[in-house]
Amino acid sequence: MTKKKLPDVMDLEDFKKATRPLEHDEQVLLIQWRDFNLSICPALRWLHAIPNGAKLPYTKDANGKKKGSRQGAKLKAEGLSPGVPDLSLPVPRKGYHGAYAEMKRVDGDPPSDDQKEWLDYLESAGYFVGVMCGAEEAINFFAGYLDLELDPLTSNGAGLFASRDE
Repeated sequence: MTKKKLPDVMDLEDFKKATRPLEHDEQVLLIQWRDFNLSICPALRWLHAIPNGAKLPYTKDANGKKKGSRQGAKLKAEGLSPGVPDLSLPVPRKGYHGAYAEMKRVDGDPPSDDQKEWLDYLESAGYFVGVMCGAEEAINFFAGYLDLELDPLTSNGAGLFASRDE
């Protein structure tokens, strides 16, 4: 997990915000769960991140103003689109073509208008979609979609699964 230096004094709400895992860390936990469970559910192999460039690299000019990087310009030229969900599982189940999830930090910001537009479109096109606040919600989302059962002996949702339909 990413470590941050905390100020000497802060109120409880600021402390909670500063110490909760980043969206990146939550998504890494989800992918670790996927990797751990591949032998139980081979369909998890297809769960992947979509690097949609939410944090494009940038440089600063002599006045300290941000300007786009060459890499950011390349990604935009290649079709980068704001709002594309973070995760995709292109495995048909339950009458859906696949599943898409937008990851957020626990108690983080809500989806942007671009993200809502993408999720609304994907849902109307026959995909299972959701906004996941943290790794545990994301694990439950994809496990539910694939009809996997959480191991009740684990408290963090990252345990083994038993497939009902594989």
